[in-house]
Amino acid sequence: MTRTRSTTTFTLLLLLGMAFISLSGCGLFDEDVPSCTNELRSSVSVLLEDQNGDPISADDATLEYSVDGGEFEACEHGICGYGMSGDFVIRATYNDITKTEMVTVGRDECHNESKSITITFDDA
Repeated sequence: MTRTRSTTTFTLLLLLGMAFISLSGCGLFDEDVPSCTNELRSSVSVLLEDQNGDPISADDATLEYSVDGGEFEACEHGICGYGMSGDFVIRATYNDITKTEMVTVGRDECHNESKSITITFDDA
């Protein structure tokens, strides 16, 4: 009976030790190690406006982006990319007028650092 109790105690202590080691490796107890999340952040959010400052719906314009010289892709409801960093080229077309903006999106230890830009159509 004593041997079973000591084996159970040893097993319990071993499991607790393993749990502590795995949690400390995730930055829970170490301030130098970031505690990252699975959060997916937008890369660039784009607001479109006319010369009066009135908003233009992203659904009424063609809005696309390219990252680091890659192929252009469509933005979704004013959001150009998720979880990406690099040099973005944002291209917006409204009423046959095309505007281009460039923005650099950085990243920290865990995530991209979201940017917001406004594109104004002066002749819309």
